[in-house]
Amino acid sequence: MFGNTRGGFMRGNTLSGRRKMFGWTAVAFIAAVIILCGTIHIFASSGDSRPYNKYYTSVRVEEGDTVWSIADRYIADSQVSKRDYVDEICRLNSLTDGNVRSGDYIVVSYYSQDIK
Repeated sequence: MFGNTRGGFMRGNTLSGRRKMFGWTAVAFIAAVIILCGTIHIFASSGDSRPYNKYYTSVRVEEGDTVWSIADRYIADSQVSKRDYVDEICRLNSLTDGNVRSGDYIVVSYYSQDIK
């Protein structure tokens, strides 16, 4: 009477079971994603956490150098944009037009974890 017939009692339980299984699968998937993200964050933040110190040095301008090419060499480990770094070079050296001449010495900043 209540066998596996269309719209019968057994079919309703099967669909309900599938919905529960889908729900638990979704919960397990979301939990796995949260755990994975947490693990990635822990590994990413467990690197060398020593602070970078800002230093200044004098640089001789070579033939063909621009403030932009000099910035490329010294911007490593900086947390500023290249544009801000070039602005800082200009400000430190009172360069109103941003042009440098071969043979000049200019002051640039650089970042290092070493204490000097």
